[in-house]
Formats: sequence, structure tokens, C-alpha cells
Amino acid sequence: MDDFINLKKIQEKLALNNWSLYEYQKEFLKYQSQKKFRQILITSEIGTGKTITAFLPFFNNAIDKTKKKVIYVSPLKSINTTLKERLNELSSHLGINCKIEKRTSDISFTTKKKQLYNIPDILLTTPESLTLMIANANATPLLENTDYFIIDELNEFITSKRGDQLALTMSRVNTINEKYEIFGISGTTSNKSYLVDWLSFNGKTKIINNNIKKKIKIKIV
Repeated sequence: MDDFINLKKIQEKLALNNWSLYEYQKEFLKYQSQKKFRQILITSEIGTGKTITAFLPFFNNAIDKTKKKVIYVSPLKSINTTLKERLNELSSHLGINCKIEKRTSDISFTTKKKQLYNIPDILLTTPESLTLMIANANATPLLENTDYFIIDELNEFITSKRGDQLALTMSRVNTINEKYEIFGISGTTSNKSYLVDWLSFNGKTKIINNNIKKKIKIKIV
């Protein structure tokens, strides 16, 4: 696969909708395509597209008709609901047909059971739901075929018991899948070394910083 050509393809697709990539997003795609790091930490301010950034390798491959699987973990169900809408919108704009589903406590047992056999392209979940899923022996094929784990709002919960639980869960995933990559997402923080240590399940972690602050316009009427 020619990653430079694919990067150009996704930029052209985005340009059709008057969208363009930030420099930190281009840097992320460059390092991810080089496969030197299995973990990448993305830090950026709120509202600068850092969550969507972590999905760019998935869409980059999908444009080239290469199927990848993603498990996305966030601390809140509400984030997953909003993100599902945004990802479906982006998929539509890019002309990509993919199945995006949630796996949280409000999803029926029937739907969750179907997901283990008819695996979604993107699965949106929480730390607790992921832990429950890996306890199911039938979840092994889903975990084995996951290419990217995306962990959002990393700085918000890894110092809590939920972070400890997720670390144990990811250690278990390591025994099932030896090829997946992890993309951690965080707001700007002074505690990057701790985030890097937490993410480094398989070798070194690359940090991608977005140092450009979002311009906020306030209009008083």
C-alpha cells in the first residue's frame, strides 16, 4: 500500500466537503503508516478534532478498499452516541460503507450477541462493557481481528479504578491479539509521561502534540 498516495486520497475526499487536515493530523498519519510505534498518544485541545483523528487510519484504509476493525473506548455512553452520528456522517461524505455499532449497558443482549458473530467495523464501548465482553469466550474472534484500539479522554480516568480496570483488560487483550495498535487521546496536559507509561503495552509510545490553540470568536448581540 502506498501510504503517501492514500494520504493524498483522503485529503482530496475531505477537500470536496471543504475540510482539510491539521498539521498534527498529517503527522499522526505519517508516523502511524511507518509502523514504528504500536502506541501513539494524541494530545490536543477540545474542539480540534482529536477524536476523529484517531479514526483516520481506518478511513485511510477504507478509501483503498482495505478492511480494518476498530474498538473505541470512552468513559461515557453519551460520547459514544454522539460519535456514532459523527462517524456515520464522515463515512457518508467519504463514500465509505461501514458498520458502526455501540456496545454499552443500554444495548440489548441480543444485539451484543450478534456483534460477536457479525463483527462491526467500528465498535464503540466503555471500559466496563469491554471488560464484560472479553470475559465471554465467544468474543475471541472479535478481539483477534481488531486492528486499532482507540482510548479517548485518557487523562480523565486512568488515575482512577476505571483506569486500573482498563489496564488489566488491555493486558488480557495482549494475550489474544499481538498485532493491534493503540491510539490514546487526551486533552492538553502536563502529565504526558504518565499517559505514555500507561499506554506502553508493546514498546515505545509516540506522542503527537497539537500546539495550535483553537480560535474562539465571541459575538455579543
